Amino acid sequence: MSGYIGSKRSSSLVSFDEGTIGSGVVFPAGTVIKTVYSYFDDHFSTTTDADSGLSGTINVSSSSNDVLIICSLHWAANDNSAYFSLCLPDNTIINRPNQYSTFDLQGRYHWGSVYGGSSNLTYNSRRDTFSTVYSPNASGNLTIKVRAFCTTQIVMNRNINNTNRSQDPTGISTMILMEIQR
Repeated sequence: MSGYIGSKRSSSLVSFDEGTIGSGVVFPAGTVIKTVYSYFDDHFSTTTDADSGLSGTINVSSSSNDVLIICSLHWAANDNSAYFSLCLPDNTIINRPNQYSTFDLQGRYHWGSVYGGSSNLTYNSRRDTFSTVYSPNASGNLTIKVRAFCTTQIVMNRNINNTNRSQDPTGISTMILMEIQR
């Protein structure tokens, strides 16, 4: 490394030669410690509950830290009986919306549902982004995945029609996981 003064190339907190920060450094609350980006650019289609293929894994350094999740899906469904949710590997939906006692039949998901005429649903697709803060209360690897829950067709990165026409879109769905110091 050039540009240092004297022979001091590191301290107990920082290694100037390697550009690393030692374990003694404490970041203030709200600092982004680590970021993981993943994407899914293949087509996905299902008529039953299934993992979509979009997931991300982040190694959480402290059980007291949070994970900010930003997930953007290009998706479509052919009626209002299909949706996507962010899940843990065991299919538990994370940060699921509350169920209100007077509306106990409402869907509780992160993406969906779609309702409209059949030609509208066949040719349309949409881009929706959902963000949330999740508190895993554990350190180590945390995997978040996008899972489809449906009884009819739901697709990712295309529309329902999916033919070789310029009017039928194709897309990429993305996920960003950020460990946040608490």
